Amino acid sequence: MNQRFYRVVVDASIPDGWFLGEPLDENGATIDARTFTEGHEAQVNKQMLLPLAEKGKRLSFLLAAFDMPVVEQSIGDIIQQIAGEDVQRIPVMIQDGVHGYEILNVNRLVDCIDQTRSQFILWTLEDHRPDLVGTYKVIRSLKIHMQETRPAHIFRIKGYEVALIISETVKAALESKGVQGVAFQPV
Repeated sequence: MNQRFYRVVVDASIPDGWFLGEPLDENGATIDARTFTEGHEAQVNKQMLLPLAEKGKRLSFLLAAFDMPVVEQSIGDIIQQIAGEDVQRIPVMIQDGVHGYEILNVNRLVDCIDQTRSQFILWTLEDHRPDLVGTYKVIRSLKIHMQETRPAHIFRIKGYEVALIISETVKAALESKGVQGVAFQPV
């Protein structure tokens, strides 16, 4: 049976969920959250604090600043049991002394965008970003080549690293635990 895949997105049906900002090191300096969304292992030697950008209901899995995945440790356990070394789990403290959360850094990149079925916009010279010309600016409808994803269960997409993709196996495991904060779009 072919495995299906899903993009992890914010669950819009939870309007009162908390939102976490970019990590701060022990000196209060901001650590760029995109460090944890680039598809490779992050070098972190510091204690980190995630500030509450918006107070609200605690969520078990959320996409914080710059779509940086933050999960309860129990959710990290589930994902790591399935995905193994494709995830790096980085313990963090949430503002106001909340423990038991971690940044889930996905360190596998897969080149799998199906350009014939996806709807996307590329950066052009008119966008005044010559460094990005020809790369994906926005993907409105993401479709992937399934055969390129094996044997991955969680990954980021090469060329569009902001997209976090999980397998049907991971999705089913998360749903069975009642994960709150994210939804899953078929790709």
